[in-house]
Amino acid sequence: MASLTEQILTNKDGFGLTTATPVQRAICRALDGEGLGDLWTDQSVQAAFGGVRPPEVKPREAVVLAAIRSGKTLIACANAIASAIRCDISHMLDGEASPRVGLVSTSKDNASVPLAHLQGAFRKSAKLRKIVMSENADGVTIRHQTGLPIDVKLVAGSRAGANLVSRWMAEVIFDEAPRMVGSDEGVVNLDHERAAVLGRILPGGQILYIGSPFAAMGPVYDMALSSFGKPSEDLLVIRATGPMLNPYYWTPERCEYMRRADYDTYRTDVLGEFRDPEYSLLSDEAIAQAMTAKTEGYINGKGYTIAMDPAFRTNAWTLVVLTCDGKNENGDLRYHVERACQWFSKRDGISPSDVMDQIADICSEYRQNVVLTDQYQFEALRELGIQRGVYLVEQQFTGEKRTEALSAVCHAVEQRTLAIPQDESLRRDLLNIKKRIAGDAAKIYLANTPDGRHCDYASALGIALAAPPPPPIGKFREDGDTVMKLHLQGLGFGKSPMEAAVERLRFQQ
Repeated sequence: MASLTEQILTNKDGFGLTTATPVQRAICRALDGEGLGDLWTDQSVQAAFGGVRPPEVKPREAVVLAAIRSGKTLIACANAIASAIRCDISHMLDGEASPRVGLVSTSKDNASVPLAHLQGAFRKSAKLRKIVMSENADGVTIRHQTGLPIDVKLVAGSRAGANLVSRWMAEVIFDEAPRMVGSDEGVVNLDHERAAVLGRILPGGQILYIGSPFAAMGPVYDMALSSFGKPSEDLLVIRATGPMLNPYYWTPERCEYMRRADYDTYRTDVLGEFRDPEYSLLSDEAIAQAMTAKTEGYINGKGYTIAMDPAFRTNAWTLVVLTCDGKNENGDLRYHVERACQWFSKRDGISPSDVMDQIADICSEYRQNVVLTDQYQFEALRELGIQRGVYLVEQQFTGEKRTEALSAVCHAVEQRTLAIPQDESLRRDLLNIKKRIAGDAAKIYLANTPDGRHCDYASALGIALAAPPPPPIGKFREDGDTVMKLHLQGLGFGKSPMEAAVERLRFQQ
């Protein structure tokens, strides 16, 4: 038999969700402490509860982790109405402030979403309107079954949960709860908010945490980790995917699109799974598939970008030669790493003069006189380069530009528009391009490799792809005075080596 929350959600006189799935109905019944009945025979229902049938008792706290666009907020609102109508107020003293249903989120604006659902349902349903006593921008007052007013109100997060004290609570809904930090991460935090209301929930009331999973950290993550598949009167954790809750929206085609477009978002917003707080942006499989590049040597008519990430002692000094092979069947430009070199001497350090001698030889081999580099020791290295006919061009590789460059490297590998040689150091460097999640922020960074390097090939590749070579354009004109001159639109032809370098870089960008 349908529970009160289920009736409010699915009845035409309630929220009108007549197409509710078995999992949505099961969540309603479990939140009310009712038996699941025949719903338990559905495999999706069993999966949502971790394979363990929940007890037929209303849990004091419940966590609903689910995909976006899955009806979890509607369920929470229906449950809030049910709690407001039937919570036990028998032990309240005369003159005490009216009980409240608190809607708390990461911001007051976000908390307004469930309130908007409630107000919309009251406007549409004549039957629900009969229990509304008043309404304003911050909330709705509902008539309890005894006639007592129960306020459903937006509550802003506050230090030590100050906004949740001083009155009884019929229910508290923490919307976007997986994104709320713990007491060790912020002054305004879920731990303190929860502690403020634990002793203020009326019998028959509940603390409900809803949202789509995010980073694998925080109080809600800890609850899920410890209690999913272990339902009790104290805590019930429910986890459900998009197709379980809303197959009309989460069609196989939409799910597959999300998987291809952004796998991390697919995990959280479709599968309802937490992200790892730290993970590699590239898989070993993707890197292995990209390892198809072979050294061809200089080919007249091809453009080349040479980029380096210099170092003197602890890290490797890396250099890559990047060339363009033209377009693939989708019209995307394809690049390959023609040469990858590194100089590494942790004990004695690296001789900049010796390295620049070898770089000058590589430039000569590929008919180049421009090397892109980051800002590290730029002035000193520029002088060494000029002495050898090599002109360094500084590329800023910090902050947002660095993040964009590393993201471009990962995207090119994933989309198979970048081929790399069979090089173990290069493979490890790419594998150690990582993302760290903290709260709502995500940061891309380069982890140290076991041999003490700092993913130096990844930096050089990022610099190269920020100013990639042009596609093949036919043969270049050459003479014995200049290493290489482009004939395309006269760029660099007849100019000094420095002028040609600047012109060429401007053309590429």
